[in-house]
Amino acid sequence: MDAGKIISSLVVCDVSVTIDENRIKNELMDRYNGVANVTRMFFDDEDETPKTSVQVDFTLPDVARQILRDRSIVIGGICRRVYPIKKSVYQQTFTRSQKNRQNTAASINEQDLLNLFEEQKKTLAQIINSLDEKLNHAIKV
Repeated sequence: MDAGKIISSLVVCDVSVTIDENRIKNELMDRYNGVANVTRMFFDDEDETPKTSVQVDFTLPDVARQILRDRSIVIGGICRRVYPIKKSVYQQTFTRSQKNRQNTAASINEQDLLNLFEEQKKTLAQIINSLDEKLNHAIKV
């Protein structure tokens, strides 16, 4: 992890779907500084089934970085795994929840773009090699 990078949102895993977002937020606010928001994540299905993951937004990036260093956050007296939310380079708007029509962003992260670039670079190299062979064949004839 880059020490200079500001991380303000984390994904917390293995949080029971029976635990209310407000309860999680209140508990985290008692334990950690800078907790701004807690949002339950949902599967993209017809029933919008809740996931056992929540997004926690922080106003203090240093607190989020420390939690990442610790690799866990305490909710309900249990240490839960945490991951950073990758910063997106490109975003597309989609509806996160049909019930409340809340818009969020589906992100394509830097690694996705790098992979796409590498694929296009290989394709371009193949085209150049093919044209080079045709040119060499035409010159020999």
